Amino acid sequence: MPMNGVSQAVPQGWRRVRLGEVCALDEHSLPESTDGDYRFTYISLSDVEGGKLVGSAECQFAGAPSRARKIVKHGDVLLATVRPHLQAFYIFRAPTKDVVVSTGFAVLSPKSALFSEYLYQYLYSTDMLRHFAKLNVGSNYPAINTSDVKKIQILLPPISEQKAIAGVLQTWDTAIQQTARLIAAQQQRFEWSLSQCIDECDKSDWNQVVLSDVGHCYAGLAGKSKNDFGVGKPYLPYLNVFTNPCIDPQHLGYVKISLDERQNRVQKGDVLFTISSETPREVGMSSVVLEDLGECYLNSFCFGWRCHAENILPE
Repeated sequence: MPMNGVSQAVPQGWRRVRLGEVCALDEHSLPESTDGDYRFTYISLSDVEGGKLVGSAECQFAGAPSRARKIVKHGDVLLATVRPHLQAFYIFRAPTKDVVVSTGFAVLSPKSALFSEYLYQYLYSTDMLRHFAKLNVGSNYPAINTSDVKKIQILLPPISEQKAIAGVLQTWDTAIQQTARLIAAQQQRFEWSLSQCIDECDKSDWNQVVLSDVGHCYAGLAGKSKNDFGVGKPYLPYLNVFTNPCIDPQHLGYVKISLDERQNRVQKGDVLFTISSETPREVGMSSVVLEDLGECYLNSFCFGWRCHAENILPE
């Protein structure tokens, strides 16, 4: 559960520390010399969602993905360094054996001054979101360097207060999970009712079309370096497309544009799609442009589709 943002006034007995001071980072990894027959449970970035482990794979080192390297143990906390704003965090609350995670995670092993459950809850705080925003490398595809994780500052209360805070937040987490299950059941009932209504509609005047017959696709910007961002023409960052069903005109970036790239301007009515992600289920996330953005372009990790038919609403 997200913790509230903290003010500049630090409570008595609390202090600000760097994660590298109170955590070991990526303490154990599988060396290249590992026996090819060694078997383990592998956890990828796509296996962690909303604080839950939604999947895993049984692997043999000889045939395992090259990212399967970091060893975890009881009490370790995972922090996804790719798109950390999505909060793919996980804590190992039970003893573990032969568990290996992707190099896309930073494995945080708290020292004696830091309670694991407090660290896990702190990762969801607005304080951490601000750190992630500052550390993101590149404007198109947000990620943070593992080495920078050590420099992130957190508020550290005495250990007794850490345990009390974590206990309260865990209670709220349980209540939220129960509510989420009720909402999911309600959503299933709604979708069933909707499908029943559609089945009963008169579809005699419905047509099935191929998107390429009623519109065309265009690519986003390509070949940009970090020095190209921050000045120039407005563009739509990856996150604007990924997180919003409708493009938010208040969150634009700026980038240098060449003459050749000016033909691919984003227009009102365009539907935009993400084409790259660490997890398959996040590829093809879409957003629609419902306002005139003026001269505006699209980042390289997305593409746009523009409809030519007058009888199709972009929404």
